[in-house]
Amino acid sequence: MSTQHPTTGPAARTTVDFLFDPACPFAWITSRWMLEVERHRDIELRFLPMSLYLHNEGNELPDRYRELVDKSIGPVLNAIPRGEEAAELFDSFRVLANHPGFFELKRARSGGLSYD
Repeated sequence: MSTQHPTTGPAARTTVDFLFDPACPFAWITSRWMLEVERHRDIELRFLPMSLYLHNEGNELPDRYRELVDKSIGPVLNAIPRGEEAAELFDSFRVLANHPGFFELKRARSGGLSYD
């Protein structure tokens, strides 16, 4: 997911390009989160399909990650935030993503998938 900041002033909408792998359940959950965010924040949300498998084809990856890529899964969210919680999570993500020193954030996943 990438955000493009407007150059026409503070009233302009932020465009969010959401790249997703249709085979990935985590991407689907995250897409539902972004639809929820769109209800609470002034963003232009654009969905762009992609393939994690094809994106990483030919790249040298650690065996464990290669196995995940080959199965087209990658953890993002395992449950869909709703309402203001969804918007606040988006705001926090946006702050992190715009920090020049931010690279990635990972932690062990707990619990199963929730599509509610």
